[in-house]
Amino acid sequence: MAQNTVGIVGLGNMGSGMAQTLMRHGYTVFGTDVGAKQQQNAHALGVKLVADVAALCSQTKVILLSLPMAKHVQQVVAGSGGIIEHAQAQTLIIDTSTSEPEVTRSLSALLEPTSHQLLDCPVSGGPSGALAGTMVMLVGGEQTAFKRARPYLDVLSAKVVYMGASGNGHAAKLVKTLLG
Repeated sequence: MAQNTVGIVGLGNMGSGMAQTLMRHGYTVFGTDVGAKQQQNAHALGVKLVADVAALCSQTKVILLSLPMAKHVQQVVAGSGGIIEHAQAQTLIIDTSTSEPEVTRSLSALLEPTSHQLLDCPVSGGPSGALAGTMVMLVGGEQTAFKRARPYLDVLSAKVVYMGASGNGHAAKLVKTLLG
């Protein structure tokens, strides 16, 4: 397994844009999505499609989530057939979804006794920012996970702001959204 691999769960506009940015910077990207159209589009761009989260976990120790809602993040991480069930030792999960701080904190606590790490990294900049690698990321989670994720975050973003503890990235994004 190469050091420059990354997996993406969620290949819609944001996930697809991030995949393209990572591939431009020399990363091999594996991906999965429940939507056939998203799968076809990602495959056409050069993403190495896999059938499900289990197959994705077998390819990489770095998994980026780009999902619509907190309940989807919960299912992918902790649900049947999810990351916890199938991940290789010391998997890093980078959640770029706009999620809920409480969900992130509970998943982080669930992952604590394992060798896995979770960062909440909600993004601003939309699909064009994802494609250009110019997003802003507000990051919450363990400092060691943040340092480990930094090469990926720097490729994807023009600005990365470390917000401290797990859930703080999502909390900051909610405040930013409320303030407009």
